[in-house]
Amino acid sequence: MSVYKEKGDKKWRVEIRTKDKTGKKIRKKKTGFDTKKQAEEFEREFINKIMNSSNITFKSLYEIYFEDVELKLKVNSISTKKAYFRKYLLPFFENYYIDEIVPNDIRKFQNELIKNNLSKNTLRAIENNLKTILNFAIKYYDLPSNPMAKIEMVGSRKNKKKMLFWNLQEFNQFIEVVDDLELKFLFTLLFWTGMRIGEVLALTFKDIDLNKKKLNINKTFTRLNKTDIITAPKTESSIRKIDLTENVINLFKEYAKTFYKPVPSTRIFTKGKVGIRLNFIKYIEQAKVKKIVIHDLRHSHASLLINNKVNILAVAKRLGHEDIKMTLNTYSHLYDEENQNMINILNNL
Repeated sequence: MSVYKEKGDKKWRVEIRTKDKTGKKIRKKKTGFDTKKQAEEFEREFINKIMNSSNITFKSLYEIYFEDVELKLKVNSISTKKAYFRKYLLPFFENYYIDEIVPNDIRKFQNELIKNNLSKNTLRAIENNLKTILNFAIKYYDLPSNPMAKIEMVGSRKNKKKMLFWNLQEFNQFIEVVDDLELKFLFTLLFWTGMRIGEVLALTFKDIDLNKKKLNINKTFTRLNKTDIITAPKTESSIRKIDLTENVINLFKEYAKTFYKPVPSTRIFTKGKVGIRLNFIKYIEQAKVKKIVIHDLRHSHASLLINNKVNILAVAKRLGHEDIKMTLNTYSHLYDEENQNMINILNNL
């Protein structure tokens, strides 16, 4: 290993010959450094990367981390994560050595975020990404501990927004004013199946089995950089087949007549998310029902099932939750009445 200048050169060079932890020989050459110090820093950084040392910069960790996660996450998830890093995390932590980041550095970073008047959801996403990459360093780069563990999250869910949903009467009042057949079927499908909007928009004609009255959910839709992208669902458990109600099947048959010779791969819905959301708001105002967002139709479906005594395991499977704990944590407040019934039963005994 050496840092040097060739005779007559103005720039410094680095030539590294070493071995990684497995004994594999590594050779690296790089030129163009203005100072000897820059060349030596590059040399140290490269060696520490090879040896999985925590004495590397946050920027280097970022590069390594995304080389790893890009093989595991969906395109839209990678794009969203990178946006948080490039806009917020890298500008602040880029030149920090990860084994020198202390809780006070995190606190200063949080104070900078607060000045930007970001929403709780954005703050939480930024903090979770920072926590995740430092946990990655603990697992693979011998970082002793995560400084985030000693910090109170400014984007915490302490003041979590109350979940909103419609009961059947409210949904019927809403759907009565929807005069667009495509949107009528889409909103009906969301309310009566609990599907995610991305799952609904990815549906094709082959996904609906009218004979078995089942719906096959095996993909999701997103729009990235003005391009429509169909990918695998959120989790493995999101791949599922669910039963359809008669009202959904009848409405689908009516809507399907508006297509001219659709093939199995034809997507059922043609409208984009923005247009759907704007129309959703418009119809809510016309129907004079309480304001919710589209994802709340999923919560409405879960509430409908739980309030009609459907087993929580069946609810979790229908929603495509990875773990029943997720269903319980999300909808535990809907069981307050059940708890009172339980006490009444015990008292009677």
